Amino acid sequence: MFNSQYTVIQNILLICYQELGITNLEMLFLIHLLSASQAGNHFPSIKQLSQRMDLSEADLYTCLQSLMDKSILRIDHYRDDSGKQVERYAFDLLELRVQNWQDQQDKQNQDEKLVQETDLFSQISQEFGRGLSPMEYQQISQWLVEDKFSSQLILEAVKEASFNNVHNLKYIGKILYNWQKDGRVTSQASQDQALRQANQASSGQVPLINWLDQ
Repeated sequence: MFNSQYTVIQNILLICYQELGITNLEMLFLIHLLSASQAGNHFPSIKQLSQRMDLSEADLYTCLQSLMDKSILRIDHYRDDSGKQVERYAFDLLELRVQNWQDQQDKQNQDEKLVQETDLFSQISQEFGRGLSPMEYQQISQWLVEDKFSSQLILEAVKEASFNNVHNLKYIGKILYNWQKDGRVTSQASQDQALRQANQASSGQVPLINWLDQ
């Protein structure tokens, strides 16, 4: 079974097909068309597909028409090596729709990242009680771009510094790099640790941490 030929399908298609308006049955139909195409049969008959899928030919004709109406699938005419005009199912429209969906997702993610970064600068400024200098903007951007620290983690480090009444980026950077060294690379991990430290400090069990000595 596992040595038999397999069908290659991009994961992104399985993720986004419903958002493209493709039903589960239509997706199964497409998978069988892709499977046949990759095996060298570029225009399997509805009868063949009906037998493979155990569905009526009428249902499959409905799937085919629906996919064509949605500009997901089309039938292409071309000449084979012998010069004979033949037909095949073309998936270029499907590929274009998937690529457009991916481009939209990328743009949305970039927009959300920009909003998060802008919000981060604003929140740090509020924590400091003053505007940020160009050097401070550059340092924060470096943490985001080069060090790959998340906005949430940086903000947690800023709050940790504020908890210790310190408002400078050198101190905050020391917190971040120590967290990175300790494997605390998520906001949730830093929050859990900060809560434990705050509880211990309030009970008098441990002193506040001087991160510059770490």
